[in-house]
Amino acid sequence: MLLPSGINDGSSSKKNEAELAPKPLDLKQMTVKGACQVLEKAYFRLTQAPDPAEVRPEEILQQSLKLMSKKWKKRQADYRYIDEQFRSMRQDLTVQRIQNPLAVKIYETHARIALEMADLDQFNQCQTQLHYMYKKKIEGNYVEFLAYKILYQIFCGMEMETLRMMKKLTKEERENECVVHAMDVRKALA
Repeated sequence: MLLPSGINDGSSSKKNEAELAPKPLDLKQMTVKGACQVLEKAYFRLTQAPDPAEVRPEEILQQSLKLMSKKWKKRQADYRYIDEQFRSMRQDLTVQRIQNPLAVKIYETHARIALEMADLDQFNQCQTQLHYMYKKKIEGNYVEFLAYKILYQIFCGMEMETLRMMKKLTKEERENECVVHAMDVRKALA
């Protein structure tokens, strides 16, 4: 009986299972080490492995953060441009697997700017990554973003998630002025 190619009727010899098993990925080998020295770089969705010559290393990302923060504060660029620059910085962090205080600072700054401009999509992307970094005990403004998360969940009608989060709050978190404010907003809306 003829079967379409790729279909095994069980009569052919079986290949060694070890040959067919996927090989584990060596993430360290795949991690890019940036070499790009430009401070401002357009964001492009990656469609292939990143070229190290187009990825900024930490010291350049630090300078870029300072420059974009200054431009935003002085309104020397519009939100679309600033957002693109922060997305580009976040991408450079991701492809280099950088999760440290600099990464937290970049994500926190982008999240605040996105909130200021009511860009909840970018805010949520930032807060999601911040949540993972805070879990890894990377320093940042955890309680401030905990309050933002409560407000975000209230806005999105995520009452059950908010209640679960409230149960997990420590005494110090409950007494923090940012969290107190978020809880007051929740109470007022209820």
